[in-house]
Amino acid sequence: MVKARNTPLLSWPTILILVQTFNCMRNFTLLTLAMCSIALTSNAQINKGTVLLGGNLGASTNTTSATNNTSKSSQKGFYVSPSIGFVTKDNTAWGLQLSYNHGKSDNNTNADVYTNDGYGGSVFYRRYLTLGKNFYLFGPADGGYNYSKGKQVNATGRSRTSRTDGVYLNAYPGITYVVRKNFHLEASINNLVSLGYSHATITDVNNGSASSYKQKGFALSSNASNNNPLSIGFRFAL
Repeated sequence: MVKARNTPLLSWPTILILVQTFNCMRNFTLLTLAMCSIALTSNAQINKGTVLLGGNLGASTNTTSATNNTSKSSQKGFYVSPSIGFVTKDNTAWGLQLSYNHGKSDNNTNADVYTNDGYGGSVFYRRYLTLGKNFYLFGPADGGYNYSKGKQVNATGRSRTSRTDGVYLNAYPGITYVVRKNFHLEASINNLVSLGYSHATITDVNNGSASSYKQKGFALSSNASNNNPLSIGFRFAL
């Protein structure tokens, strides 16, 4: 009768390799946690009681031409938003901001020219997360009111004007670099995600005859592909 031989499930070389692998993974995990801890504590926080005075700026220009040069269109725009914020607890701020934006586009194919001006005011919330020495990631959100007016005209004499009122909620992440203790530079995606409600009155004029109609509704949108996707800002920490 042949007696069965008990064979271990894992050989000693295999066990040693697994132990070494486990130790390496453990050391890597501890190192990663240590680096994260250093990143979160290596820089002085934006302290409670600080006043953040500054604003954001954005601008863009774009020109498109047909291959045969028979048509050409261009878009230009800029954006400015002064603000004041109050740090109510470390790395957390609430504040007020105003905004103004202007855009213009034209097309030489049908001589269309469109201009738009917008004005607004809002309350914002901002939370800072330390990335490393002098760098912060922030995740702000704001909600408020805006008003815009636009006008489109062409060579045929037709024109369209619009006036729009709206309320909105925006989210726009960004990065802050502390140049000096009392001066910060920022870059953010201008209104990355926006949820809003608007009410518009539109008037068309054709050969001296005018007609008006109204539009209203909710909208969820992104500004990442708009004329002013990137916003550059600064803050004085007082």
